[in-house]
Amino acid sequence: MSALIYLCDRCLEEVIDMRLPGDKGSFHAPLIWNVADDDAISTLESVADGRVSWGMLFWLPLMRGADDDNFVRRWREVVVAKIESRIRRTELAIIAIVFAELANRRPIWTRGLEGFEQMESQVVNDWLRKGGKFGRIEEAREALLDGLEVKFSGVAPPDIITLINTQESLPVLRDWRRELFRVTTYDEFLAVLKR
Repeated sequence: MSALIYLCDRCLEEVIDMRLPGDKGSFHAPLIWNVADDDAISTLESVADGRVSWGMLFWLPLMRGADDDNFVRRWREVVVAKIESRIRRTELAIIAIVFAELANRRPIWTRGLEGFEQMESQVVNDWLRKGGKFGRIEEAREALLDGLEVKFSGVAPPDIITLINTQESLPVLRDWRRELFRVTTYDEFLAVLKR
């Protein structure tokens, strides 16, 4: 079975018709869930009384009616009542804030979840570390390309620019930049890149 989940807005076409003339190809009428159309309050109470799985708590910030401080306070109560693991509660809160941001409700949810658990996740911390590393690599690439342009204006061919832009090692990029300042000719720098 195929399904489409729309976190925000609504599905524009409920049928996917990829048939060629003569009816060859694919035709899909998937299950469609427009999350924003669901009522957050009744869904939350369905979780609270056990009629619906606690897994629905992730989706609630996207639903109609989840833009109220009282709702967020009630959400916290249900989370504490339904989920024993502090780690799971923290992860749930982090995902709720991500979804709240998609629905333009982040300030309400951030304020409502202030002080809730630790609000720290190993997964999110890993993302931040990787994002920080990626940002440093991007900065090192830009610094090297800027230095190359200043020192040897217009000399670097596209393949050398691509080589620099695809280098994933921060130490290598830093070494190349140091060598750029040491060398006196473009050919010397090219030799450094080809080592």
